[in-house]
Amino acid sequence: MSGIRGSIKKAVKEGAPDGAFRATFEDKILKSDICFLRTWYQIDVPRFCNPVVAYGRTRMLKSHAELRKERGITLKDKVDS
Repeated sequence: MSGIRGSIKKAVKEGAPDGAFRATFEDKILKSDICFLRTWYQIDVPRFCNPVVAYGRTRMLKSHAELRKERGITLKDKVDS
């Protein structure tokens, strides 16, 4: 690892593939050198709001058994159990 630093000058727009850019380095780089490029890319994060209101010691989640009882779902008995 040679530790040569560089910086991106500008993006190449005309006739170049996506992601092409011009860069300068502190020293001459070789074809065998490995370059790491640290970049930031802006993304749109959808807004998500999940307000949780805790009323004292009330549980907010129900167990499988409670949900089955509310909805009248019965489990099938296995004959080998």
